[in-house]
Amino acid sequence: MRRILLIVSTVVVVLLVLAIALAIYISIGSYNIGTSNHDNGFVNWWLNTGATRSIKHQARGIKPPPLDNPARVQEGFKHYHEMCVQCHGAPGKEPGEIAKGLWPQAPDYSMLASGWTPAQLFWITKNGIKFSAMPGWGASHSDDKIWDIVAFVQKVGNLSPADYHQMETNTVGVKSSDDQQPAPNEAHH
Repeated sequence: MRRILLIVSTVVVVLLVLAIALAIYISIGSYNIGTSNHDNGFVNWWLNTGATRSIKHQARGIKPPPLDNPARVQEGFKHYHEMCVQCHGAPGKEPGEIAKGLWPQAPDYSMLASGWTPAQLFWITKNGIKFSAMPGWGASHSDDKIWDIVAFVQKVGNLSPADYHQMETNTVGVKSSDDQQPAPNEAHH
């Protein structure tokens, strides 16, 4: 019994000393928080694993609406094109200058939906991710608009540059009051 008590006491003292050393290291500013100073593999693994598990936990119970409506995908494209291309890129479009200074780097557009459910993508888009440059768009976008973005993100990895360009000039599934259907015998130009 004494031996167990000695081992437990030693572990507690060692952990306490390490905690104090870490607190001193952080409080005197020795830890470089610059994005150009990449953390070691263990720290990256720890942050990535924690973020992934948190997202999966937080997204439980979120029920996605139907996401395959072309008008919803087109609306999501508009938001993605305006807000996301600078960091994630798009088919035929490299990420902007801001993406070069991010750490961790923003995932490439082709991998955005990889491994995530629609509910998890919704949670990420709405809430953002701490310790990354991913903002939470919930402060400026309704849930419906965020679902539009999710609908597009699920498609963007399969788009060609020509498909993406077509969406820039398109109103897929959206009818305006100016749209007129040609008469059955009218030729299409």
